[in-house]
Amino acid sequence: MAQLSMRAVREAAVPHSRERIHWDGGLPGFGLRVLRSGSASWIIQYRTTSGHTRRASLGSCKVLTPDEARKQARVLLAAAATGRDPSRERRDAREAGTVEQFAELYLERHVRAKLRPTTIRSSERALKQLILPVFGPCKLAMVTRADVARWHARFARERPIWGNRVLLVLHHMYETALRWGYLPENAINPATRIERHREKARQRYLTSAEVARLGQALRELVSEGRIIPSSAACIRLILLTGMRRSEAMGLRWEWVDFERSVIMLPDSKTGAKMVPLGEAATSFLKGLPRDDATFVFQGWRHGQPLSNLNIPFEKLRQRAELPDVRIHDLRHAFASFGVQRGLSLPIIGAMLGHRDIASTQRYAHLSIDPVKRAADQISGVMSEYLGG
Repeated sequence: MAQLSMRAVREAAVPHSRERIHWDGGLPGFGLRVLRSGSASWIIQYRTTSGHTRRASLGSCKVLTPDEARKQARVLLAAAATGRDPSRERRDAREAGTVEQFAELYLERHVRAKLRPTTIRSSERALKQLILPVFGPCKLAMVTRADVARWHARFARERPIWGNRVLLVLHHMYETALRWGYLPENAINPATRIERHREKARQRYLTSAEVARLGQALRELVSEGRIIPSSAACIRLILLTGMRRSEAMGLRWEWVDFERSVIMLPDSKTGAKMVPLGEAATSFLKGLPRDDATFVFQGWRHGQPLSNLNIPFEKLRQRAELPDVRIHDLRHAFASFGVQRGLSLPIIGAMLGHRDIASTQRYAHLSIDPVKRAADQISGVMSEYLGG
């Protein structure tokens, strides 16, 4: 029996009194099914591990050439030979829920139940604004790597970093779907092996003069009533301690230990951590009013912490004429001032709560001044001994 060819298809695809199957002579289990109407499609036939015979359609012969269908059939028959059931896998994929349906479950059972508030907000934003508008209606099992790669490429020019972060959300959601059994065990996460966009690290370090301008601008804005005192105080504490924005905004009085001059955070980006307080930071916190017994920095609503520093900080950097400074740069400023004054990177990392030295390494180049001073001292002594 010869291999099925286009000529064989043309000769076989004619109306007949009964349905017929023409098997390929070169690939056992691969054939052409012709209905009584003359409509023809490619099929495979295989035996499951339980001994049942299964057939699966590959597509119409008007869409797939014999070579294309044979290539697809070879892959599926090889899978069946290893114990898989391609027909059942395809049926399960069609019957699986949509990306949007699983995303709601993912948000409820994982994101909102296990993650920190800031991570919850960013995950919800990624899903609802950027992932679901594109993939929401699609069956969970039908999204391909090519689909994800085309979508991810849209972020390359304008928002490469955010595109990479959103890709991680999609990747983790699919990993969770696999772990929870919402996808077949042999399914492939479509967000894997997608090349990330290049991320250009942004380093912005404040000078002492710029910090002075921020301090002056803070005082002016508070006196003018343009920002509330608690917002200004929160910004000042970030500069005095190097705390992250979310850590400072949600700070509770019960976490402040004045006796030991530390803040004990029960949770942070890197887990529970201790924030050491310098004398100036301790005095600053002691001088703050305790209108609310719970939160150090109260928001507009009584009994609630600050919920947003973006608006007051935008006013601050405009008044200080520092339009390129971000809130996170205040944390960098704390670290850079320490390095420039000779503190070691491990000490800086401990104060900032970094998990590893790699996170602190970005400040290494700032330590050139104390190193140069040491080199000056040593070379000076050597020069004296060497003489003219």
